[in-house]
Amino acid sequence: MKLGKSLVCSLVAAGLFGAVGAAAAEDLFGDLFRSNTREVVPSGPPKDRMQIQGNRRSVTAIHGDTFASLAESIYGDAGYWRLLYWANKSKLPNPNDPNSLFAPGERMKQLTVPPPSHINPAYKLELKGPEDIGEKEARTIMEATGLLTGKRSFPGAIRGLKYGYTYSNKNGTLNDEARQYLYREWTLLKKALDKYPDYPDISQEETPQLFEGWLRSAAKELQGVRGVTNGYALLKSLMTQETGRSHWVGFTPVMGSSNDTGFGQILPATAKIVGINPYDPGDNIRGIALHLKELVKQYGLRNGLARYNGGNSPPASSYRYADAIIRRMGRYSK
Repeated sequence: MKLGKSLVCSLVAAGLFGAVGAAAAEDLFGDLFRSNTREVVPSGPPKDRMQIQGNRRSVTAIHGDTFASLAESIYGDAGYWRLLYWANKSKLPNPNDPNSLFAPGERMKQLTVPPPSHINPAYKLELKGPEDIGEKEARTIMEATGLLTGKRSFPGAIRGLKYGYTYSNKNGTLNDEARQYLYREWTLLKKALDKYPDYPDISQEETPQLFEGWLRSAAKELQGVRGVTNGYALLKSLMTQETGRSHWVGFTPVMGSSNDTGFGQILPATAKIVGINPYDPGDNIRGIALHLKELVKQYGLRNGLARYNGGNSPPASSYRYADAIIRRMGRYSK
């Protein structure tokens, strides 16, 4: 027979157990009550402990689980343990220790499970330096950054690095120089993914408030530049003109044919010169402002915009591009 806690307390209060046995009885039934209401710890492989509610997926982690074992069961690849770690970092007793799944005395925990479409291949790699990059790792990095696609071969993707660096590799071979560049891109991409783990899609449309904040912050770089009366209006007009409306989709950066990345279609070499991370959306927009700042300081607003678009010898179309941006600035000056 199971007695509820309130009934036990009533019996004790009524003295039906006797004065001597009252305390012992309460302890006894209290223990029974606690044992009958104890949470049942689930068992079985992690994929059988999954819960799906709408777009949200979670898994019950129990003692013995690791991020690697969870990733192996859920995604079919233990290499994706970092994805689970970054998505649940704030829930750990020690957020900087991936092995600290549980606090002392904790028996189980609900962990967020990002969907497979939100996985960037960069999560799989564990590199200590450029020397760790073989062809397999190089492919993974170039897929992760958006450089290697169905339209571009492996040698073509390696050759594509030349657009971003002072670099010549006509054969598209994975040499030491290519490894150094790929390692740098992988390091920068991981930093950006770690910074925005909750935003699989970042674009002007999907994340308008974030975009606006990044734009206003970047505009501060243009304060005091001769010829620029309103840095925000200039950047807003330029971003309306540019085709870079999306930064990444499914955590994979949007990259053009010339290795130009994200909102500002920033080349790796330009990013390196101005000191920003092109895969970080806020830094990417800041990179536009910093690059434009130097061009306008040297050549004036119209010529600077033309050079931003067309390089050191801008064609007539680049001046039309500049004029359109200047005309549109009035819309955003208020």
